[in-house]
Amino acid sequence: KIKNWLSAPDSSRNMNEAYGKLQDGTCSWFFEGEQFSTWKEEPSFLWVKGKGKFLLVSLSSIIHNVDLAKQDSSLSMAYFFFDGRDSQTELQLHHKLIRSLIWQLSYREDHKVPLPLVNLYKKYGHQQPLDRVLRDRSFRWIALQIEELKKCASKNEIQKKLGKLPRGLDETYQRILKGIDRDYWDDTKIFLQFLAFSKRPLKVDELAEVITVDLGSEEGPAFIEDKQYQDPRIVLTRCSSLFLLLYLLNKTSGIIKLSHFSVKEYLLSPMLTKELFMSDAAFTNWVQLWNIDLNIWDQKRSRDKTDVMKMASALYYASLAGIKPTVELLLTNKAEVNAQGGWWGNALQAASAECHRDIVELLLVNKADVNAQGGDYGNALQAASFHGHRDIVELLLQNKAEVNAQGGYHGNALQAASARGYKYNVELLLINEAAVNAEGGYHGNALQAASAEGHRDIVELLLQNKAEVNAQGGEYGNALQAASFHGHRDIVELLLQNKAEVNAQGGEYQNALQAASAGGHRNIVELLLQNKAEVNAQGGYYGNALQAASTGGHRDIVELLLQNKAEVNAQGGYYGNALKAASHWGHRDIVELLLQNKADVNAQGGEYGNALQAASFHGHRDIVELLLVNKAEVNAQGGEYGNALQAASAEGHMDIMELLQEKDAINEDHKEEFSTE
Repeated sequence: KIKNWLSAPDSSRNMNEAYGKLQDGTCSWFFEGEQFSTWKEEPSFLWVKGKGKFLLVSLSSIIHNVDLAKQDSSLSMAYFFFDGRDSQTELQLHHKLIRSLIWQLSYREDHKVPLPLVNLYKKYGHQQPLDRVLRDRSFRWIALQIEELKKCASKNEIQKKLGKLPRGLDETYQRILKGIDRDYWDDTKIFLQFLAFSKRPLKVDELAEVITVDLGSEEGPAFIEDKQYQDPRIVLTRCSSLFLLLYLLNKTSGIIKLSHFSVKEYLLSPMLTKELFMSDAAFTNWVQLWNIDLNIWDQKRSRDKTDVMKMASALYYASLAGIKPTVELLLTNKAEVNAQGGWWGNALQAASAECHRDIVELLLVNKADVNAQGGDYGNALQAASFHGHRDIVELLLQNKAEVNAQGGYHGNALQAASARGYKYNVELLLINEAAVNAEGGYHGNALQAASAEGHRDIVELLLQNKAEVNAQGGEYGNALQAASFHGHRDIVELLLQNKAEVNAQGGEYQNALQAASAGGHRNIVELLLQNKAEVNAQGGYYGNALQAASTGGHRDIVELLLQNKAEVNAQGGYYGNALKAASHWGHRDIVELLLQNKADVNAQGGEYGNALQAASFHGHRDIVELLLVNKAEVNAQGGEYGNALQAASAEGHMDIMELLQEKDAINEDHKEEFSTE
């Protein structure tokens, strides 16, 4: 009830989608950087610069790397992605950010809600905001007046302007409209129509294209080349900047939308509909344009086909938005019910994902292919299963949806429901003969998906239905490794009780012990060792568990592994050995511990050749000193930079260069080049 009251959007899909696109080494520049290392030791604010998909993918990697809750149950982590693809509601509004953060920070694995939040619900949960509060748009009015006052060149002009302030927001917008050049009014009117009814922000070049289509032609919609803007950015001069917001994607392109919801309210108000548009006609124009017969674009043009051609059909957008009258109108006019395109692939998948049951029924009656493939989730059944829409899942199954259809991010519907923790959908799919061990998708199988996401009840249900506990595949290789990496001890115990192979190989971390060590979960490392996990098992990204723990700075786990006879000089993995990994990341305490346990200070291997070169390149002077005290060979050759002096020089660490030269570091080929005098 409290979750529904908060109405917090789910941004995990964005994060999981982006995380699924990571490649080896993604964000290594960040995790290996001094700023990040400092932040981990002394938490404060850390600004990660970037934009667009680059930032989305980067942040997803950071979120998986920095999960404070895994280290301390009293801490929580929350994230939110503002998403321009969303229909200007769930993932675009600031209050949705606040709602999402409140819920994420309040949610606990025992499903108990913090008392302060419970008290708030008891006090306000059954109330609706006052109409007068919703109508109060004074802050927007003040902001617009300030913008107008900024244009004044003198105190006298300011006084005159203050004496003629509009009486309200509507009058303010009326003045702005009257100030638009009448020579351009026809174009401006079309732009405002499309912005008012768009279900997503538009690119500048997309908006510029709409005036090139004549919707009133006797022969049907036609492309008018003479109306094409030479520079799409001219759109910005046709409409007042007070009406529009522009988010630059690059120097020549950007996303454009109405600057405030009150602008849309004003444009759709009765006082303007006759002059600007009637809403039904405007939306008809909108869907008609996106459903234009692509033959009109075959007319001779020197440039590439417009982005309009890449848009999904109008039926798709109407289905996504849940506008049944428009869907009915389009189907009556023989819109292609199975047209492909858009984020969800087709109209049926879009309606299923958004839980528009009436539209799903309407599309199916009109012969929508219930098993059509495409889109982010592969098919409609997987989309509905992922989002927890049981009634849609039932409806699709009744209409002969293939319960084991493959495709999409999660591979199949059962894995999607298992990943999200919707037990009722998992049960429904199993009753309808979903293959419990079906392979495919990000997690490889349903059991691994549930194990990775911490859904113990679903893990139990899948095992009761004969899920193969040691099934291989997916990001983590097997369910035990997935649960171990994410710190779900209860699931690790359950899997071991069901005869999970503790030393099973596969996945990014090759085995469960390395996964738990990388994740920093000492309690799980202990549990795995008690169940005869091989402490020196080789393979995976880090080569072995000791290197994984050393990389992450988990001293307690390093000690535990060494106590259990981990080979301190074991070679392999990305960093070559544990000492080099700890030196690379600046974990002095672990470097000391490894040296005390007879780590070979001059062991060769990995990208930087040896520990001294790694520490020198990354600017860890204290570790360089420690290694030299422990008889590191100052002129040892190898690695990407040849030796420690060249590595320090490459990053401009003058203090380390001086220290190395004091210890007789030399470079026969470039002696003068490395002088610090």
